[in-house]
Amino acid sequence: MVNNEVSNNEWLYRMVLNKPNYWKENENRVSSAAFKDSKGVSVDRDGERPESKIIEELNHRFIEKIGGIVKIQAGFCRKSGAIPLSKPEVDNVYHCIIIGKESVELTNSIARQLSKNAITVMPFNQQISNISS
Repeated sequence: MVNNEVSNNEWLYRMVLNKPNYWKENENRVSSAAFKDSKGVSVDRDGERPESKIIEELNHRFIEKIGGIVKIQAGFCRKSGAIPLSKPEVDNVYHCIIIGKESVELTNSIARQLSKNAITVMPFNQQISNISS
């Protein structure tokens, strides 16, 4: 079973849909808009799983949507003023949300910090069907 406490060294993975305002093509990175959500930023924690398994599971859940996958470390979120919280779901024990300290939605500044430090795991231009082959 997954511990409810998200450790600082855990990676948090986000499937980001291929929307024009979610990607900075000229900088080849996700934009801060990908980290703005009034309900909290939905992510999956690594839970000591191999990255290939995490990518496979995200792609399976988002099979109808083309996007990219980025990751950010939980400790960096905390240093930036965000709070990663374990929020398991019936079909996903690894589900978490990232929220702000003052409000659920991250501030523009925190979202910008996360976007600039997020690591692209699966680029937007890579079709999901190509990942599993």
